[in-house]
Amino acid sequence: MSGPLLPLSSDELALLECAPESVLTSDLARRLPATAPVAPWHCTFNGLVWVQRCGPAVRPVLPARLRRGTSVRWLVGAFVHYTDSPVGPYSELFAAALVRKGPRLVLHTPFMAVDSLPSLRAGRANWALPKTLAAFEGGRGPSDPWGAAADGWSVNARARPYGPRLPIRAAMHGVQVRPDQTLGRYRATISGFPRLSRIEVDVAARQSLARWMPSGRHLGLWWSNASLAMSAPFKATSALGRPTCVEDRGR
Repeated sequence: MSGPLLPLSSDELALLECAPESVLTSDLARRLPATAPVAPWHCTFNGLVWVQRCGPAVRPVLPARLRRGTSVRWLVGAFVHYTDSPVGPYSELFAAALVRKGPRLVLHTPFMAVDSLPSLRAGRANWALPKTLAAFEGGRGPSDPWGAAADGWSVNARARPYGPRLPIRAAMHGVQVRPDQTLGRYRATISGFPRLSRIEVDVAARQSLARWMPSGRHLGLWWSNASLAMSAPFKATSALGRPTCVEDRGR
């Protein structure tokens, strides 16, 4: 890999390959701030993170560079409320496909929604994450329902945490395809003391989201006052990098 990639320009923000629900409209693009804090980012959050099987429509929402010679059977879904970030508090929903080639595994995010215009610009400019704008509700406590909705789609989730808090540090490698077809690879590190949770997710959409992120009951984690560190993206010559790894850390 070479050095960190520069943020995308305003003209490039709407050119990301993504799920239909994440397309940046011209009206929304005009509302974005002119600049946003650059990577790396360090944040504190509460939220739900789960793993589920992908639906059959997942491959068409992947960029062509990530479809060739790969398999996609699982995705990571999350509802998150950031209590501290470089753009202040905001909420987020995302669905990231686990793209595999042989033993190698990487996350790619075709869909992400937030309720913050500065976060929306920063996600697209820094990491080529296709953030869109949505309305959020709930999600302030471990058993509270979570909800997010915009024109044409809605996602709702409820968790039932159980068992003790677990000391976990998880490092996840993500890859996004930029408008010039450059691969940007970044590292997201989560650390905290989550609890195992049974999470019920309901997805409704007029377009593709419900077909590749189907409703269901899933195993996941409830994170409280956890830390997230997002590195700057680096240019990668290969889409598939080191596998996602999870390690325990002491109390």
